[in-house]
Amino acid sequence: MDKHKNKIVKEIIEAWKKEKKIYFYAHLISYFLVNFLLIFLNLYFYPSRIWFVYPLTFWGLGLFAHYFFGFRNIDMKFKELENKISEKYRKF
Repeated sequence: MDKHKNKIVKEIIEAWKKEKKIYFYAHLISYFLVNFLLIFLNLYFYPSRIWFVYPLTFWGLGLFAHYFFGFRNIDMKFKELENKISEKYRKF
């Protein structure tokens, strides 16, 4: 693959990485804001029964999965994609 095509592929990959990071951080911010509100509502209006731990726990597991599968492993996915693209262009 020539330098120009390689540069374009790297720019596309970097843009996609940036987009994935933005989505993850938006998910993280909403997790903290909503769960803070849920904790406040639970402790203020119904302190005898603690229920906020359930959404906190299960949404936290979903957030971890988002981080692990969509954010942390993104470099491996892009290396595979880059290899596939470079193999495709070698044939030409």
